[in-house]
Amino acid sequence: MDTSEKTSGLGIYPAFFSLTLKKGEERTLSLVVENNYAVPLIVSGKGLGFQQDTDSLMNIITMTDTFERWVLFENQVVNPGKQTELSFSVRVPDDIPLTAGSYYPALLMTFAPTGQADGELVRISHAIPLYLELSENAVVEVSVSRFRSPRLVIGSNVDISTELLNTGNTHIRPSGYLKFSKIDLFDTSNHTRIETIPLNPRQMMLLPESRLSEEISWTWDSIGHYQSDLYVMSEGADLQVKTIDFWIIPTEWIMIVTALAAVLATAFVLKVLKRRSTHSAVSPSPKRMGRLEFLLRRTRQ
Repeated sequence: MDTSEKTSGLGIYPAFFSLTLKKGEERTLSLVVENNYAVPLIVSGKGLGFQQDTDSLMNIITMTDTFERWVLFENQVVNPGKQTELSFSVRVPDDIPLTAGSYYPALLMTFAPTGQADGELVRISHAIPLYLELSENAVVEVSVSRFRSPRLVIGSNVDISTELLNTGNTHIRPSGYLKFSKIDLFDTSNHTRIETIPLNPRQMMLLPESRLSEEISWTWDSIGHYQSDLYVMSEGADLQVKTIDFWIIPTEWIMIVTALAAVLATAFVLKVLKRRSTHSAVSPSPKRMGRLEFLLRRTRQ
């Protein structure tokens, strides 16, 4: 997973931090800044907070001083054309009540030139999220809120919709996979494994009550009955397993069946028409036969 961020002429590594602390505990962290400008930069920093949009999973910085005491950053200088390691500290205050399983401070860094800039750099701000879990009361839970597909698929592409929900009180990074199998038509307990597809390949982090939605397209061009098993796991959480099944009828089979039905229908119609034609040529009409007999009888009399 790429944990770097590019901000104009700056390279900042990593893009976020994930750590577990206790109340009153402090930890020093390091990050690397690559300065591609022609002047030295003075870097200042302070602690803010961030929240996550539960649908888009975008992190949104909240411009409050709630976490000002949590993040400690001293001004540092980044020289041009070099990579510089910067350090800062994260500390969980022990004099305030903390009930949730996780908190989300952010390090907001401001880069300002020390000399005459080249016209493109004036002042740049960049925030790094800190996923902070309190080990004393963290509850890790993830549930599958959606896992479905059509029961009958005409064609070869099966569209599967999944959604994971963080039902705990701390951040998680769920992982897992989809397993596809073919079900035996005569013994439904006999499954032949075909392949697997990874879940959450971008390793997205979920805050509490956030949802991770994925639309997965699986292609298979053989007619039959199939099953997909969804396995979801996250460190500290129970394994979640969900199952769906569906039928696949490739388009080629529909065309073959349609053509065969058309041939059979045409043959049936021709056969019926032929029978009617033969019957009309051999057998006189009942009404005309009766009229002929009446005339013959009258003549004889």
